Amino acid sequence: MTDPQLSSRLEAAVRTVGGVASVFSHTPQLVQTIKAIAPGADAAASRLVDVRETEAGLVILVSVGVHGTEQAPQTAAAVAAAVREAVGALPIADLRVRVSRVEG
Repeated sequence: MTDPQLSSRLEAAVRTVGGVASVFSHTPQLVQTIKAIAPGADAAASRLVDVRETEAGLVILVSVGVHGTEQAPQTAAAVAAAVREAVGALPIADLRVRVSRVEG
């Protein structure tokens, strides 16, 4: 499975988690813009779930907005569990879930 396919699959898994209102790119907008206009730019700049392969395993970065009626730590833990389940047997070196916004 390629990184874009895995990233899309993980984004879909994150969106099914109760309490998740939105999914954001982990990369700041300015950095995304620079990467998008740089020579040799690829689709990685537009992925919402950042997945990188390292020798130790996958490095996965997720940034979400949660509904104001939900507990952010529990929602983040549920997102991490959904990502681990969606990854399956692939080794994870680092998984970071950031709550970027509380909505509503």
